[in-house]
Amino acid sequence: MKPFARPNRCPSRRQSPATDRPALTLLEVVFATMIVAVMTVVALEALGAATRSGMSTGNRAIALGLADDLMAEILSTPYSGLNAYHNSSEQLTGHLAGWSRGATVQRVVPTNLTQATPGGIDQGAARIRVYVEFDGWTFAEQFGIRTDNQ
Repeated sequence: MKPFARPNRCPSRRQSPATDRPALTLLEVVFATMIVAVMTVVALEALGAATRSGMSTGNRAIALGLADDLMAEILSTPYSGLNAYHNSSEQLTGHLAGWSRGATVQRVVPTNLTQATPGGIDQGAARIRVYVEFDGWTFAEQFGIRTDNQ
């Protein structure tokens, strides 16, 4: 026997170098599982955010196209016909179901296009606001100016 060696308390149990290595405890396995679970949740939430962002970008592109179309339609209308678009809105159908677009027309002072005319008196200039919404969210908004000199 070696000096200071521990006596084998269980003579039937053989000790080998393989049993001398440290083993994983149940607590370590639980912690590792929890870390993997948390990392999985974080990764899935990041993937969801990226998907929603991509959808938002696509919706914004659709909204900008719809706003451009309506603004072009309004600007090609004679100045005297702008009142037909004031506080107008339409719900789109077909493959654009859920989308709506509208416009407001405000008479403004020609020398200060941000100032509305008193009482809505026509002084020869109008500020046009076009907006496009999807499921209650505004995705695009455009402004244009129209004068009676065109």
